[in-house]
Amino acid sequence: MAETLADKISQMYEKEIEPYMTGPVPWEGLAGKTILVVGANGVIGAAIVRLLLHRNRCQAGGMRILAVSRSRERFMECFAGQYEKGELFYYSMDISEKVQLPERADYVICAAGDGDPASFAVHPVEVMRTNLAGLDHLLCYSRQCGCGRVLYLSSGEIYGQSVEGKIFDETFCGYVDHAKARSCYPAAKRAAEVLCQSWIQEYGADIVIARPCHIFGPDLKAADSRAVAQFLFQAACGRELVMKSDGRQQRSMCYSFDCAEALLMILLFGKRGEAYNIAGKEQVVSIRQLAEMIADAGKVGFRIETPTQSEKSSYNPVEKSILDWHKLYALGWRPRKSIREGIHSTLEIMKERVG
Repeated sequence: MAETLADKISQMYEKEIEPYMTGPVPWEGLAGKTILVVGANGVIGAAIVRLLLHRNRCQAGGMRILAVSRSRERFMECFAGQYEKGELFYYSMDISEKVQLPERADYVICAAGDGDPASFAVHPVEVMRTNLAGLDHLLCYSRQCGCGRVLYLSSGEIYGQSVEGKIFDETFCGYVDHAKARSCYPAAKRAAEVLCQSWIQEYGADIVIARPCHIFGPDLKAADSRAVAQFLFQAACGRELVMKSDGRQQRSMCYSFDCAEALLMILLFGKRGEAYNIAGKEQVVSIRQLAEMIADAGKVGFRIETPTQSEKSSYNPVEKSILDWHKLYALGWRPRKSIREGIHSTLEIMKERVG
C-alpha cells in the first residue's frame, strides 16, 4: 500500500517525539491515568497530546487522553484517524459556555485561550471570556467530578512592562495598560491566576500554574498572526519573510515539544499554588535575529515593511520579555533543542504540511 502524506507526516512527528520518551519525565506517574487536555488544537496542547499518544503506542503507557477544543475539523486535521484507536477521545466544546464530560480525569491541563494578537484587536471580549469563564467552568467540572491536579497555562505576558534590564522571575509584576483592549490577554491571564488562587483558598483545589514564554513548533496554524508563526509559514512556502517592525524586541523562545515536556514536569513535580516560567537559559533572541534564523533555515530572504495602524494596535508593547529559568531548572528540566534546531525541525514538518 502506498504511503500517504498523512502517514509520512505522522512518521516525521514520531521521529521528532521519540527522544522525549527518555529523560526527566517520570512517565510511570502517568501510567494508566486519564488526562484531560483542553485546547488540544493549539501549538502547546497538540504537543502535549502527541507526547502522550506516542508514549502509549511505543511504551504501553495505558493512558486515556481526553482532548477538548472548539473545532472538530481542526482537530481532525491535527490527529487524522488517531482518535479512533481507543486511547484518544475527542470532545468538541466551547469551555467559555460550559464544560460537560462523561468521566473523571486524574489530571486536567488547561491550555485553552486564544493567544493570537489579531484576536486581541477583533475579539477581546471572547479572549477574556475564555480565560476567565472557561477556566471557572473547568474548575467546577474538576471539583464536581473529583478530578486530580489541574495545570493552568498562563503566559509570560502577565509580567507586563519590564524595568530596564529586568529578567522576569515568578515574583515580578509590571505595568499593564488597562485602558487598551490589547491588554485583554495579559489582564485576563492575571485575573485567571488570581481565580486559581481563589479556588485553592476557598475550595482546597490542587492547582499549579505554568507561564510559557513565546512557543513555536510544527502545530502552529497558518492563520496565526504572531510574528514567529508568519515567519515560519512564509519560509515553509518558500516566500520572502516580511518583518513589520525594526525587530529589536527581545523574547525568550521555546520549542513546543520542549514546552510540553516542561509542562508534564510541572504537572507532576510543581508545588500546589505556585507558578513556573517555561524558558531556557540560552534561548533569548531578538525578533530580527529570529527572522534571520528562519530565513536562513528556509533559504529565503526577508525585508522590513511598515505596519498598518491596525496591525500596530495588536502588537505586544513589551520591548524585552526574558523569563527567568531557575525555578523550572530546579525541577530537573532543560530544553533539548536550541532555537535554531527547533526552527529546522519545525520547517521540516511544515514544508510537508503546506506541500
